[in-house]
Amino acid sequence: MPRRHSHVRKTTAAQLLSPRLTGDYCLQFYFHMFGPQMGKLHIFVLAGAQRTALGSYSGNRGERWYKTKADIGSIQPYQIAFEAERGLGWTGDNRTGRDPINTRNM
Repeated sequence: MPRRHSHVRKTTAAQLLSPRLTGDYCLQFYFHMFGPQMGKLHIFVLAGAQRTALGSYSGNRGERWYKTKADIGSIQPYQIAFEAERGLGWTGDNRTGRDPINTRNM
């Protein structure tokens, strides 16, 4: 169920960073984006000064969870960044994680 108008915060974006990782990993997570005023979800790999997009999702994707996987590798330490941008109103619900966000060595 989308949030109520009274739940709207002043914050327009949030970021979740993984611990520093090295080597090859498989990233797996679920996301849910429901409502007519849905914002955006971006996933990046941050390695040094480089920022590589893994995925970007926006808009109403219906009342369901989507499973996403990505293989990631780098010769230098890196972090995975999840960035969520709030939509224009309060009738949007953006969630990451029905299960934990998983990374495992490949």
